Amino acid sequence: MGLLLGCVATACADDTRAGESEATNGDTTEVESEVESESEVEVESGSEVESEVETTTWPYPLALFYQTVAQTGNEVRVGWTYDGETIVSSGDTTFAWVVLGGQTQTYGDPVLSRLANGTWAATAWSGRNDPRGASYLMYQEASCPKDLPAPSAASIKFIGPQTPTADALCKEAMMTIGGKSSQVFDVDGSNYLFLNSGSSIYLVRMTNGASTGAPDAICFLKTPATDLAAMRVGDATEVIARGVSGAIAEGDGPLVLSDAGIARRKDGTWVLFVKGFSKALAETNSCRDLCELCNRGVYRATSSDLLHWSALDRVAWRASIPEASVDPLGRPWLYYQDFGAACDANDHRLANRAAISGIREEDDVGTMSTPIHVYIEGASFETNTQEHYPTNGNPVRLSGPEALSALESCTP
Repeated sequence: MGLLLGCVATACADDTRAGESEATNGDTTEVESEVESESEVEVESGSEVESEVETTTWPYPLALFYQTVAQTGNEVRVGWTYDGETIVSSGDTTFAWVVLGGQTQTYGDPVLSRLANGTWAATAWSGRNDPRGASYLMYQEASCPKDLPAPSAASIKFIGPQTPTADALCKEAMMTIGGKSSQVFDVDGSNYLFLNSGSSIYLVRMTNGASTGAPDAICFLKTPATDLAAMRVGDATEVIARGVSGAIAEGDGPLVLSDAGIARRKDGTWVLFVKGFSKALAETNSCRDLCELCNRGVYRATSSDLLHWSALDRVAWRASIPEASVDPLGRPWLYYQDFGAACDANDHRLANRAAISGIREEDDVGTMSTPIHVYIEGASFETNTQEHYPTNGNPVRLSGPEALSALESCTP
């Protein structure tokens, strides 16, 4: 099998195509259970201190969507986890799609979100040659994940960049999105998400006082917003610029950025995870294939207002496709594709078997646990090394047992 890496049935989002490198859901502002006391063992991992994960059973689960990959097409499936590691799969396909003319019609890095009113939304990026909109944000909603329109459906909304001619506050943008978005999340009754464009990270206001919906176009603001409430629907403000350096990881120089995930701590602090890749390597085009995979990292920044962010620190190396949520005990979790085994073996073929790994914040200062590999019970790809391992781990926080029941009733 060729190297698919799961993002689409053809190729992953890769912003080098334009001179670049390739949430929480609406429940994340609420924490309904106190963190149980857990013993922790401190271990050294590279330059960062991490604590080992001690398995704790949660009162109710996280949902975890994941993407299976095959030459014939891709599927998004869903399961549940009560500890962040073992996934009980529903065994059903949420939705599926096949290659539609390569980059002409692509459904890149789909992300599912549970909105504040219980509606489900899906975002993705379109191909660079898609006649419906090149590198546009694709958006759709449904009451159940299984009812989301097929990726080729005419009902999917394609959201392109607003032009300066139409709105003087907007700058020229070559694309709307160049990789995986975050989940859609709620702040004070309005929806937002993070995306990357031009290898910078932007915060986008999706609605104003509404639980559902999406703008007709996205205005990449010439001047960054200073007041979240003053942002208009469709406004996108740059929050982390292309070329920023990783703050903690030794040797990290300026980065190109993509692939966002968002979570919120119990104290209200926002935690943003983004994928970073060396700007120098991207611009020289000297590091491709396995080299490129082995030089990706996931970086973290924090904020109290979503507009002003701390310096980036690297929390995972040889890692890609970050997504985040908050477990029922109130701790942010990061899931990502872990290419460590392929990099250690210097074997490009092992990239097809890259595991979905998870790490969590253990305390208020963000100490990260040691990574665990997700295990999906009963799945043939766990033991059959000829199958591509799933990608795009997409944790979604459920607000309680009722939300789980509603999702279970939605499975096909």
